[in-house]
Amino acid sequence: MYPLTSTSFVPDVLRHRLGCAGDLLTLPDQQQAEPEPIREELVARIRAEIAQGTYETAEKLQIAFERMLEDVQD
Repeated sequence: MYPLTSTSFVPDVLRHRLGCAGDLLTLPDQQQAEPEPIREELVARIRAEIAQGTYETAEKLQIAFERMLEDVQD
């Protein structure tokens, strides 16, 4: 078996759906030398919204549903 040397094993549709998280699928030798800093204020705000039950909105759920339908239809 050959070692994995690229991200070609990750389907484009999966990388697209993962958004920023898809960047984490690169192998260590392909990652940036210096990662981007964590946006602490954004993380804190999102955590607070999740705790309050206000993070998931009807609009966000509609967008996610439409994207899922697109994937199923493709």
